Amino acid sequence: MNVNFRLGVSLFALLSIIGFILVFFLSTETAPIAAVVDRLELPYLLLCVFAVPVADWAIAGLRMWMFTHAACPDISYFACVKNCAVGSFMGAATPSQTGGGIAQVYVLVKEGANAGQAVSVLFLTFLSTLVFYALACIGLWGLDASGRLPDMGGSAPFALAALLFGGLATGGFLVLLFPQKVIVWLQGVVDWAQSRKRLGRLAAQLVLHLKDGSATVQLLFRKYKMRFVLSIPVTVAVFANKYFAAYLAARALGIETSLTQLMIIQLFLHILLYFLPTPGGSVGAEVGTAVLMQSLIPSSLLPAYTLLWRTSIMYFSVLVGGLILIRYIRQKPRGNVPTMETVEMMDDTRN
Repeated sequence: MNVNFRLGVSLFALLSIIGFILVFFLSTETAPIAAVVDRLELPYLLLCVFAVPVADWAIAGLRMWMFTHAACPDISYFACVKNCAVGSFMGAATPSQTGGGIAQVYVLVKEGANAGQAVSVLFLTFLSTLVFYALACIGLWGLDASGRLPDMGGSAPFALAALLFGGLATGGFLVLLFPQKVIVWLQGVVDWAQSRKRLGRLAAQLVLHLKDGSATVQLLFRKYKMRFVLSIPVTVAVFANKYFAAYLAARALGIETSLTQLMIIQLFLHILLYFLPTPGGSVGAEVGTAVLMQSLIPSSLLPAYTLLWRTSIMYFSVLVGGLILIRYIRQKPRGNVPTMETVEMMDDTRN
């Protein structure tokens, strides 16, 4: 697992460097470092680089704690905050950010939850994210069709994204409504995988955890419906904070820009990044923000802006989350914690 960490982070760093090289090519000219430093406004810089990631962990941790407190009351809010930082790190260290959820399950179990409870918590938080994206894409689709958005190449991308997120969210609710059919399907997967020794063992273990998780999800959804409903505005706050980082990055460089237009561009960009297969959306994030922000950010400042923005929403979280995860790996488990081999197998299967 340590080797996987090093490989994943190395790939993330390499692709990020490639992304910045491409950003420099997109810039017609680059402001000297001394000129960039002279432009910096310290209050906005501190808010961008430190306040945004901390707020991200705090708000996302609150959303996780809303479900965790119901499923496993012994897990503290602070543990959920740390878990969100760990998720950011593993999202950057694995393709398509698939490792973030797996690492968060691992940390929740380390904190005392069983695997089923951890899976149920992550499922509900993920479902609230899908609902947010589905509603946001539908809203953007409608605004673009009515001509109220800046020209972004037509409404087709918003329609496709609305269809994808809407379909995923609908699938999530079907899992809640028909859990037994899902379990039967998973059991069929186990039966098919029995001929493959390692895959069959992993599939059987996953079905066992998912059965426990399904029971917990059903209980939480029946007994704590309002928590899921309240998780939607909390999810809005999570992503609004991420999008606001772009505005703070611009203001840190002394650039006055339209907050509304910038937030819309950020929402569009994050929808695109959601489907990128690279670790942490690297390359696509750097190049995408440089392309989309050219109308708002002077070309000479695009590299500096991109660096501040990525530090705010990714690089700082990767550093802190990695340190927290290493500490979790080294500490003694509190309960029924999956082995690191199991986590590796889950990671390999998802990727």
